[in-house]
Amino acid sequence: MNISFTFTVKEESLSVEEGHERLTQLLAAIRPFLPIPEWYVTPGKKGRLVAVSDSVQFLARARHDLAEHIRAWSAIGILPEYPFGFEVTLTSAMDEKAYDTEEGICTLRFKPGGGRIQLHIRTPDLAWPSRLTERMKSILNAVLHLNPASIEFASLDVEQLPRKDGERGTDQYSFDFSPFPYPRFLGWMGFVPKVLKPQDIPEAAEVISLPNCHGSIVIAVGDIFDLRNPQHIKQAQQVEMRLAALDALPEIERNLKMT
Repeated sequence: MNISFTFTVKEESLSVEEGHERLTQLLAAIRPFLPIPEWYVTPGKKGRLVAVSDSVQFLARARHDLAEHIRAWSAIGILPEYPFGFEVTLTSAMDEKAYDTEEGICTLRFKPGGGRIQLHIRTPDLAWPSRLTERMKSILNAVLHLNPASIEFASLDVEQLPRKDGERGTDQYSFDFSPFPYPRFLGWMGFVPKVLKPQDIPEAAEVISLPNCHGSIVIAVGDIFDLRNPQHIKQAQQVEMRLAALDALPEIERNLKMT
């Protein structure tokens, strides 16, 4: 299985220095739950990895990439200024072979100017099978408490292969099983912008009220989410329908612009 956290955040166009500081704080917050030795900026046109821990090289690369984005935006001529600011895509893989073969490889897309942060983890069930649900819940909780005022919504998608129908590709909860059109889904677990109690969502495995974050963590399925388990699918769907009835499953179409 592969999983993807998506955090919908308040849109902020950050400078390179501000973005680097926020990114460093984020990586420090999730480090206890993701044993990643190092994060690297993906090669892109420059053709080489730059470690986030090498602040001099990282900042130079970030300034170069931002200048390229601004130049490309100016060439289009739609708006006078580039609206997104600092953004970066990181990987925990040191090379292409590791990216394709190693368990637990992560990709982080940090785009506060576009209102989204995404964390993709390949085969976490094989990399860290023990207490995986608690690990994912801890990541969610750490990101929420890092900057409570900025997180508007969070979801955790699950992807498995081969497809159940035998076709090529993967089954993905958000596209293949959610009762609502993508991207309106919670998935395995997530954060909703409404303070709820366990009795509000009896179908959920766990509901954690977070008044300081102006919302709640909702764990739809307590076990490792399995798309081949009909009960897991049914439970996640029931949770999402209950959230929608409570007006706690917001529309998030605005973030499609940063896919």
